[in-house]
Amino acid sequence: MKTIGKILGIRPTTDSPDIVSRLAKIYEPGYVGDHFECILPINDPAYMEVQAQLQRDGFEPWLGYQKRRENEYWFELILEYTPSDLAEFEFFVPRPQKALGSDLVPLGRRPLGIEYNRSKSQKDIGFVGFPHVVVSASFKNHLESRGLTRILFRETVYETRQKVPNPAPYFQLASDLVLPPMAKSVKLVNNDGQPFGGDYENGCHIFQPFVREREPHYSKESFNGLPDFDVAFTAERFGNFEETCCQLTIVSSRFRDICMERKLPMNWLPVHIDAE
Repeated sequence: MKTIGKILGIRPTTDSPDIVSRLAKIYEPGYVGDHFECILPINDPAYMEVQAQLQRDGFEPWLGYQKRRENEYWFELILEYTPSDLAEFEFFVPRPQKALGSDLVPLGRRPLGIEYNRSKSQKDIGFVGFPHVVVSASFKNHLESRGLTRILFRETVYETRQKVPNPAPYFQLASDLVLPPMAKSVKLVNNDGQPFGGDYENGCHIFQPFVREREPHYSKESFNGLPDFDVAFTAERFGNFEETCCQLTIVSSRFRDICMERKLPMNWLPVHIDAE
């Protein structure tokens, strides 16, 4: 695994009016007009020197919970896994690369909405909103033929202003299995960065500061009694508001292998099964 540091939005401040030019001397490609930015491995000497210079000048990464101050900058950590890294994991959060809509609705409240214009060219798999995975009718048939367990499919509809929605030729990937709560090491917070207390009205997020894709962790003990499964949902819902907080879809390496056989455009977020 390789960790990439993404630094954006460094601009002159009252206390450091020449910060952009000084950072550009460390990493010249980061000079972009009136601001500085860089995307480098965190063990790159230039990245480490940029971070050291920012600390010396009193700059801090923005946490995202409060109004951004003059000396705060956008910072993100990107965890990059090689194919051999991913082969070590048994479960994943699937991340299709093709967007077929932006609907966010908790599972079962109503059919998921597909955007017609995005679905004109038939795709085997795509996403709606950030957590929902949808598959075409043909790929659904293929998945059913592969003998996967605990896998279900829910009908979707085209987003329309008509009172009677039109069925869409896509199916939401679903399951009848809900996983146990995540490991105790997983800290959940609300939109204000405070511990999540069960009220989804103020959002729920995995607290992994600055990490772009927050990775689920489960205890090995909690998985010991589970039935064999290829698709399941998290017990927790994630998002910014009660009406848009949704469960994550978790799939097995068998499901991933099928997608790879068909060369589907996918990203995979590993699910960690921890000894403790």
